[in-house]
Amino acid sequence: MRPFVDFVQQEALPWEPGFLPGTSRRILSADDESGASSEIVNLPPGWTQPAPRVLGAAEEVFVLAGSVAIAGQQLGRFGYARFPESYEIAHASSGPGAIVATFYSRDPATPPESDWDRRMFVPAIDCLRCEASPLRTPGFTSNAKRIDLFDDPDTGESTWILANAALRCDELRPEKHPVVEEMILLAGEMHSPFGIMRPGAYFWRPEHEWHGPFGVVAGGVGLYRTQGGPLSTVYADEWTDFVWEPEYAPVLPDRYRPGVAAHARYDDLAAWGAPGHLAG
Repeated sequence: MRPFVDFVQQEALPWEPGFLPGTSRRILSADDESGASSEIVNLPPGWTQPAPRVLGAAEEVFVLAGSVAIAGQQLGRFGYARFPESYEIAHASSGPGAIVATFYSRDPATPPESDWDRRMFVPAIDCLRCEASPLRTPGFTSNAKRIDLFDDPDTGESTWILANAALRCDELRPEKHPVVEEMILLAGEMHSPFGIMRPGAYFWRPEHEWHGPFGVVAGGVGLYRTQGGPLSTVYADEWTDFVWEPEYAPVLPDRYRPGVAAHARYDDLAAWGAPGHLAG
């Protein structure tokens, strides 16, 4: 299972060798049983996949900076694609380099077990040019924008982008979900009881964990995923006070804390950095 993380700025985590040769990664969270993981992967300028590979795990990719070509899919900034287990990636490369959020459904070194499922493949989506999808949470603010990226036809698990409008504050009640919720903040900010999230903030929140309420000043755009089924929301009966300038007081496993301690001021951190730049 994965640890409860709410929240860490990805810049506080160390770079380490990536799964793919010639790459580096920051591991946001990982399942110590299945090997599933969520990572920030750094493809240096001029990177090329050294040989064709058949995927041992489903891979979801979302480009945060730069651009990359994967199996004929051209992905620029805020480009998304999903490649199912057993899919063959004959070629992948990045001329300018790229920073890519990558989600593995299990250990990517696992041998593939079956033919790839066409229902689980999502070709390139340019999220900067997408039409809005219908909002799914009853009563959610109407000036938010949602972009659906993937819905698992078997489990109901989903991946989407949610853009919250500026000067917004949620219902002043904590909430919880019956499934795991995961997010990377892509732009803007989000004010939570655990601190103020900046671009690069990440959480992995287990099912049935109370959280919130939340607010945004300049707007906030997040990449969200669920594990265990579709998202639904239960609100607490009692209302609570909202704090716009909370102290940073995260819920983190021990391995995150050395990097967090080294970054005393989260509002001074750069978000993604440039591809190939491995400072931090």
